[in-house]
Amino acid sequence: MIAQSKPYLISRNFCKKIYHQLKKPRKTKFPEIISIELSTLCNAKCKFCPHSNIHEKDKKRAINMSEEVFRKIIDQCVDHKELKLIKPSLFGEPSITPHLFERLEYIKEKLPTVKIRLISNGLAMTPEKIDKLVENRLCDEINFSLDADEKETFEKFKGISWDKVIRNINYSILRNNESGKRIRIILSFVCTPENEGQLKGFKERWKGKVQGFHIGSESGVRRRKNLINKKTTLPCPQIFNRLNFLSDGRAVLCCIDAYGEVIVGDIKEQNLLDIWNSPKFGNIRRLHLNGEKYKIPLCNICEEWY
Repeated sequence: MIAQSKPYLISRNFCKKIYHQLKKPRKTKFPEIISIELSTLCNAKCKFCPHSNIHEKDKKRAINMSEEVFRKIIDQCVDHKELKLIKPSLFGEPSITPHLFERLEYIKEKLPTVKIRLISNGLAMTPEKIDKLVENRLCDEINFSLDADEKETFEKFKGISWDKVIRNINYSILRNNESGKRIRIILSFVCTPENEGQLKGFKERWKGKVQGFHIGSESGVRRRKNLINKKTTLPCPQIFNRLNFLSDGRAVLCCIDAYGEVIVGDIKEQNLLDIWNSPKFGNIRRLHLNGEKYKIPLCNICEEWY
């Protein structure tokens, strides 16, 4: 199915297995990474993303996170030195999120030492928005999800304009370079059936222009069951150092849980630290450490951490 991607996935899985045989994950006192779904709005239709079915499968999901819920999450992160990174998105496009800049400013005000990473498809990341981000350094990193090296492939499986995205990325690089590279710009490439054979060209095109690459594999839509059939009992590291909030304030098990299948808490009703230390979350971690993650339906069919 994906001749180039399959060896990559197998080797990645092998490295994960060796690493976690030597070192089991340990729960941090407070999350090191927090993802906050400010909005479920998105202007793309990526075939590898489960976004299109979110509101159909999760009736409780809000389109936009309320200011009250957002501030409650951020305020409860103050004075926790363990927190290193906030990602103000989960299953939505941050560049079309209402009040994005005001919320980035609030994070910077309350958590000045915590890094902010924006993940964007680039379509609506216009020069005006880039100028504001760079001039005020409202984020520390922008990860553009490009995922292809050819216009036809890109537009076919993402459903947005290649020319506009490339123009916005190039402007971002130029503007950032002029400012002394105040923001780290990286590009991501998710290996899929559609972009087979384009990874090498992708790297060659952008090498030296951006500060890094993120090469990943699609997850969440469960399209690649035939790539790796053998499941392992490796514990997933996400549940030991990350917390993910949906747009309505519910906390989900991990960043793959697009439909709120495993809710571990709700910031509207609980304290953030109480969610992190909750008996339900603790039991899930124990199952992972004991090699019994298959007892959790979502984890048993996960294609990201085999």
